[in-house]
Amino acid sequence: MKLNPRWDRKQRKSVMVKVPSIVHNYNMHMGGVDLNNMLSGLYRVSHKSRNWTKAVFFWVIATAATNGWLLYRREYEVFSRQKSDSIDLLAFMTSISESLCLTNKALTPQRGRRKERTVEEAAEPNTSTGARSMPPVVQDAQKDKVAHWPDVGEKRRRCRHCSKLCFVYCIKCNAPLLMSKARKCFQLFHK
Repeated sequence: MKLNPRWDRKQRKSVMVKVPSIVHNYNMHMGGVDLNNMLSGLYRVSHKSRNWTKAVFFWVIATAATNGWLLYRREYEVFSRQKSDSIDLLAFMTSISESLCLTNKALTPQRGRRKERTVEEAAEPNTSTGARSMPPVVQDAQKDKVAHWPDVGEKRRRCRHCSKLCFVYCIKCNAPLLMSKARKCFQLFHK
């Protein structure tokens, strides 16, 4: 039994009341449960299903992602001493879903004709100034060793591994990578 403060209306002050230790521990650590429920409710990972196992599975996925973000944020604050630069929960869950979608998946080419630009898109002026930055490669998909095939592009781009100009890129990562007898950037990038 432990003593916990409780408000007494008759005496109009806080009095110490004996409570079981399990109630004391629950009240001490209740904030983490409330925070997890609140964050899980922000970006719901729910899929309606009559099968209860699917509902439990998606609840476990959402809870694991939320707890992972809380751990990431806590460790980021410890090591960088800044809170503002860390990614938010939505970006964290998006990166998890992208890596789960791309990992161990062979890319199949899309069937049908290429989508051409509409008249409105063609009429819009190009507002870009300077070189475009390359989108980041999902690390889990980069190292999974499934369906990474080289292809030849139209323009020369900077190699992600050695920064030299090359025509070859990976069709899964969409990363330009040099392939020659002297340099094996394609193989080294995916190891």
